[in-house]
Amino acid sequence: MFSVAPRLLQRLTGMRLEECVDLAPDGLRHLGDNRWSLHVPHGKPRRERRVPVDDQVRVAIKRLTFLRTLPPAADPQFLLPRPKGRDALPASLRKMLCDAAAQVGIGAHLVPHQLRHTYATTMLRAGVSLPALMKLRGHHNANMTLLYVEVTQQDLPREYRAARRQPRHRMPIPPALPHDTLPASSAGSRGRRGRTPCRSPTHGLVSPALGPVQRK
Repeated sequence: MFSVAPRLLQRLTGMRLEECVDLAPDGLRHLGDNRWSLHVPHGKPRRERRVPVDDQVRVAIKRLTFLRTLPPAADPQFLLPRPKGRDALPASLRKMLCDAAAQVGIGAHLVPHQLRHTYATTMLRAGVSLPALMKLRGHHNANMTLLYVEVTQQDLPREYRAARRQPRHRMPIPPALPHDTLPASSAGSRGRRGRTPCRSPTHGLVSPALGPVQRK
C-alpha cells in the first residue's frame, strides 16, 4: 500500500514529489459538509497552499496514517516514513513507480512528475479554468501552467460545443426603446424651432438617377 498511496496523492492533487515527501500528518482539514482540503507544504515557488481533495485522497491519507505507526516508526513531523532519511525517499518513490509500470507492461520510462502533468490536463478537461488551475498547481503565471497542459485535437471540438451550449458569460440584451423615443442621431433632423421638416408625398419613392419608383 505504501508504494501506491504516494503516487495516488500526486495523481489526485497535482503536487510535486518533494511536496508529497514533506506532507504533514495533520494536513487534511475539514471545511464543512463533505468538503476537505489538503495543506501542501512549500515547493519550488516557496509558497504553501491548500488544494481541495475528494474521498479517494482521504482514504489514501487514512491508510498512510495507519502505516506510519508500524515499525520503523515515522518521523512525527511527516506523513511518509523516511527510515533512510529524507534524500533517499524521493529516489525510492521513483523506483516504485518504474517497477509498477514494468509490472503492467509499460516499457516507457516514467517519472512521478508526469502524474502532475496528467492532473493538470484532467482538471482542464473537467472544466477547471486556467486561473484556478494555476492556484491548484502553485504557479505564479499562466505560461508555466500551460507547459504542463496537453490539449489534443479531440479536445477542441468538445470545448467549442460546451462553450456554445453553456457559455460562462452571456451578453446582456439591450432594453427596447419606447415608440415615442427618437434616437439621438435623429434629433438634428428637426427644424430650428423643434419642428420636423415637411416631406413631399413622393419622398423616398423617387431616385434622382432612376426617376420615379413604381409602386407594386
